[in-house]
Amino acid sequence: MRFRMVSMVASALTVLGISVAAQATITVPNSGSGNCGGTPCLSITNTGGIGIQATGSTAGVFGTATAYGTMGTSTGTSGAGLIGQVSSSNTTGAAVMAIGQNAKGVSAFSNGNYAVYGHVDPSGFGTAIYGDSEMSGAALAGYFNGNVHISGVLNINGTNYMSDARLKKDVTPEVGSLKNLLALRPVNYRWKSGADGGQVQHGFIAQEVQKVLPDLVREDGKTGMLGVNYVGVVPLVVEAMQEQQRVISDQEARIAALESRLRTSTVSSTSGYTGLGIAVGLLPVGLVLGLRRRRSNKD
Repeated sequence: MRFRMVSMVASALTVLGISVAAQATITVPNSGSGNCGGTPCLSITNTGGIGIQATGSTAGVFGTATAYGTMGTSTGTSGAGLIGQVSSSNTTGAAVMAIGQNAKGVSAFSNGNYAVYGHVDPSGFGTAIYGDSEMSGAALAGYFNGNVHISGVLNINGTNYMSDARLKKDVTPEVGSLKNLLALRPVNYRWKSGADGGQVQHGFIAQEVQKVLPDLVREDGKTGMLGVNYVGVVPLVVEAMQEQQRVISDQEARIAALESRLRTSTVSSTSGYTGLGIAVGLLPVGLVLGLRRRRSNKD
């Protein structure tokens, strides 16, 4: 009876477009009530290749369940529990498609490796992992709750950093930024890995920044490598510019006061020299008039 049921299942799978290899082992539990007692109601094991291969105009494999609609497990040292493939002529379809109404469309868990892994052949083109959402709506194409590591170039059309006052506490103004910035050493460099094509980069050395501004340096818990929060430098630059502007404004006021005093002193000196010049110029006239008076008195 069990062998006949297995044969019937194999025939039914073939009719549905699901091919079963000759070396595959099909397991059907004895229970016919639909409750398989916590074990898979249908299990296909193939030690030589693919366990299930299905082809359909809408869906090759479609699963619905209160827990996992479709579940794949890989027990080897390599391979994949679930893999999907589309032909090269299919430009709008998806190898694996998941739809979540009020829950997760795709849920992946890893105990030491990559929960979700995407790969693009270097000789070809495409996107390893792609997310899409309407920019005008509230949906997100991707959401990461935790640290994100990128070993390469990040191309983005815009950035928006959360800065709402309602999310912050212990807010105090920045002071003394100019002194700290002057202690930093800007450098240019190239990455040893060459992930960016060996282009010249501009920035700081994390170990040097850590000595001056330790709050801007973070250590990777896995690799121990240090990273610099370059965005955090921006408020320091703004405060340093404001500090410099205050110094410049104070110096301009002092220079204006000195110029005013100098102009006043110059005008006073010029007025004194003018009166003395007139007196010296009239001296010969006074001598001539004095001589004429003496001669008139003698006569």
